[in-house]
Amino acid sequence: MDSKWDILDGDEYRIVSLYADDALIYLRNYSESLLDLPSLLDSFGDLSGLRVNWMKSCLFPMRSVLELQ
Repeated sequence: MDSKWDILDGDEYRIVSLYADDALIYLRNYSESLLDLPSLLDSFGDLSGLRVNWMKSCLFPMRSVLELQ
């Protein structure tokens, strides 16, 4: 797995959290990872048959856990 898609969560790495029909995707190197995100989601859609509704999607930049320490 490419390390730019990992986020440290305690002793584990988590990159996606799924809730019913919602998903949270955590990005480590925001500026680099954000450019690759549409391609990643398209690949996921090709495999799963699911698609992102961009009209209902939003981006929330947040501070890194490591920045808060």
